[in-house]
Amino acid sequence: MTSRVSFLGERSDVPDLLRAADIFCQPNSGPEPFGIVFVEALYAGLPVVTTDMGGPKEIVDASCGFLVAPEPAAVAAALRRLISEPALRKKLAEAAPARARQLCDPQARIEEIAQAISSLESRE
Repeated sequence: MTSRVSFLGERSDVPDLLRAADIFCQPNSGPEPFGIVFVEALYAGLPVVTTDMGGPKEIVDASCGFLVAPEPAAVAAALRRLISEPALRKKLAEAAPARARQLCDPQARIEEIAQAISSLESRE
């Protein structure tokens, strides 16, 4: 297994690394406030495995990945499942970009802001 896992340290070529991956796994030991990295992984078409706490609870759902207990065994079980079930991995990967757009599409968010401003202007 050690030949299949690499710890790369800090990198400036993250989009290239995401395109080369099959799964995005970031198990946090404490809550992360938002977790833009999870949205980036979803936009890249990767199923996500992360711990069930903080911002990722609002980003990752059953359509695109796994939220697991913050325990090594739970993370390992989710990864084992995705590695051994390519059809599931593919299904989650295909749904991932749509989940990212649903939450963070810039055009949709700009339109929502414009509508909110317009509604405030009409009240004056």
